[in-house]
Amino acid sequence: AEDMEKFVPKKLTKKQIFSKFMSIFDIFGKYVPALSTLKANLRKVVKETDSWDMPVTPDLREKWIQHFWRLESLKGMQFHRPVMPKNAVDTKLRVITCVDFAQLIITGGWGGFLLPDGTYSCKLIIGRGLLGKEDSTIPKGELEALCAGSNLMWVVRRALEKFVDEEILVGDS
Repeated sequence: AEDMEKFVPKKLTKKQIFSKFMSIFDIFGKYVPALSTLKANLRKVVKETDSWDMPVTPDLREKWIQHFWRLESLKGMQFHRPVMPKNAVDTKLRVITCVDFAQLIITGGWGGFLLPDGTYSCKLIIGRGLLGKEDSTIPKGELEALCAGSNLMWVVRRALEKFVDEEILVGDS
């Protein structure tokens, strides 16, 4: 972390922060839990700066040094794709959606197949983190999260309908 302090410019700009954040390619949302606080702090960067080349305050720079360190620690992390286990009882996919709201709307969808012992396999299919409205109440934010989760799972179920009965999802997991 001390090396990161030396590496990050003393005058860290909005352009540099956004450039680093946008360099993360996470189409399936596997990093949503690790990146959720970054999105909330991006909002602070936007509020605090008037131009792309304007530096952030020292306090916000310190937060971003921690975020950059977190991003470095994610390098090399591997994920297993969601597949139907070979020992699944049938091809009926159970999809579970979870949502939460606390500054951010976090949604996730997991899929699982019934196994011979009565338990289910469970793999993350997709995750999303969205900025919530700043002036939103907790109940309103939770309702927005439910709506976002419902919409996300509608898309997932439509996409999976054509694959579940084929052997595309069958794997070694």
